[in-house]
Order: sequence, then C-alpha cells, then structure tokens
Amino acid sequence: MRKIAVVATALLAILLVSTLMPCILATSDSSSDGTVLGANDKGDEPPLTGKGTVSGRVLIREIGAYDCKVTFTEMNDNNEMGVEHSITIPKENDGYYSIELDIGRYTAYAEYDKEKNVPPDDRSPIIVVEEGSDIKDVNFRFEMSYPFHGTITFEGSGLGGVTVTLTPISGNPTSVQTNEDGYYSFKGLSGGIYTIDCQKSGFETVTNNIDMSKEYYFNTPMTRSGLPGINGFIEGYDFQHSMMVVSLIGMVTMIIFALGVRFHLMKHPHLILNDEEESDLKND
Repeated sequence: MRKIAVVATALLAILLVSTLMPCILATSDSSSDGTVLGANDKGDEPPLTGKGTVSGRVLIREIGAYDCKVTFTEMNDNNEMGVEHSITIPKENDGYYSIELDIGRYTAYAEYDKEKNVPPDDRSPIIVVEEGSDIKDVNFRFEMSYPFHGTITFEGSGLGGVTVTLTPISGNPTSVQTNEDGYYSFKGLSGGIYTIDCQKSGFETVTNNIDMSKEYYFNTPMTRSGLPGINGFIEGYDFQHSMMVVSLIGMVTMIIFALGVRFHLMKHPHLILNDEEESDLKND
C-alpha cells in the first residue's frame, strides 16, 4: 500500500506541474502592460522607412532658372546637419524641380552659377518629409545685383547731357548722364521698384516706375518744354527763350556799336567841328 501511495502522490505532482506551467511561462514572456517586447528588450521603436516627394521652382527675375542646384540637407533632432541630397535643374524644366527623399527632417537652399555673381539663396525652414507625402511650392527666388540701361532720344536722335536718376522705394537716389548718343547705364542695383527721372534743361521731365526684377532697360523720347506745339528756332530753347536770346544779343550789339562810335569821335574831335561848320554854312 505504501508503494501505491507514493506512485499516486508522484502522479498528482506531475499533473499539478503540467497544469500550472503554461500560466507561469505566459507571465514571464509578457510585459506589465500586455505588450510583447520581442527581440528588442529595451522597447525602442523600429526606424522609420519610406519616402516622400518635395517640389518647387527656382526663379531669377521672375524667370525660371536653369543649371542651378537645389540641395536638401538632413537634420537631426538637435538641428545638426547631415547628409546632403542635390538635384540640378535643366533648361527645359523652366525652373521646376522635384526630388524624392527619405522620411526625415531637411533644410534646403538653391545655388546658381558663381561665375555669374548670383549668390546662394537663403536656406528654407525645416521641411518634414513623411511617408507618401508630396510637399509642393518649396520655391527659391534669387536676389541678385541688376544692370540697367537705356537710351534717351529727341526727334529720333540720341540726346546727350540728360540726367537720369533712379530712386528706390527705400534708399538713396543714383544719377548718371547720357553720352553724346543718348546712352546711359547703371550697375549693381538691387531688386525692387524704382522711380526713374530723365531731366535736361529746355526739355520736359520724363518720370516712370520701373520693376528692376522684371525690366532690363528703359528707352524714351523727350520733348522740348515751352509753348505747346511751338519749338524755338535756337537749339535747346523754346520760342520765348529764343526771342529773349535774340533781344539780348541785339541790345549788346547796339551798346557795343554806340561805345565804338563815341570812342572814335573822342579820338577825332575835328569830325564833330566839320559837321558843325557845314551846318552853319547851310544855315547862312
């Protein structure tokens, strides 16, 4: 009987262990919140994968740029720069670009040909690329120094000596004079709206507004000032001033002639006596 009791106790112990073992294993393989940790026992999230698209346009003087490079630089959580991804815009794209990037945070800038004196544009704000995202209108506009030129004419011919003044909305005016062919030019101007004034004595002043980012030159004819429809017969003067000049010349001529006669008579007083004698004879 003793042997039978030992065997029965052993069988009962085996049955009890086999019943409780699955519960013990399930408890040890699970976290406190019921999430299975798997191979990464620290619970870190797996790295993000996937790609998104960023597109936009690069402009110079409101015209699509080409042969310029757009660069996207990876940024970490501390805003430190990492790997760069670049794309060059061909001429046929009219300034438009599109680039596929891995998921992440980026900053971008555009760079033009350094030999043409066009500096890189400012960097963009942080761009967040998510899986399947299509971020549009990440545009760049170059602020460059602009040349500007033109010709001033009168009756179809170049007019020299005209003072041409460019005045920006905020800033100091800059002036040049036209050469004998009526040509003028400016260099190193910034973009924006300018007022252009063309002035010359005897001519009506010409004033216009110029958008320096869109317009390269300004050609204009000038007309004489003075009475409407009447031009002076002296070049550079209207009719009234022409008459004043003629009158002044006539007065000066008369004064010089009178002084000359007086001087001549002072040197030859006998001429006056002879005239007096002839007059007395005629009276007798």
